Amino acid sequence: MENAFITIYVRKNPVDTAKNLLDLAIDSNIGDLAALEFIVNALVSKGDISTSTVSPSYHMILEVLDAVSN
Repeated sequence: MENAFITIYVRKNPVDTAKNLLDLAIDSNIGDLAALEFIVNALVSKGDISTSTVSPSYHMILEVLDAVSN
């Protein structure tokens, strides 16, 4: 499953990867977001995605979730 995720969403350019993750997160429900968080954490731990790619995306996702919940 991780290989498929990498093939579909992870790009050599970190900005493109961040955009892909944001697009995925914006259209997700809470269960999907939990699964996304799990797989992204696993890929960061393995070094397949850098923390510098994920950090800005994660903060933007939190802002979107906060706006939706209010």
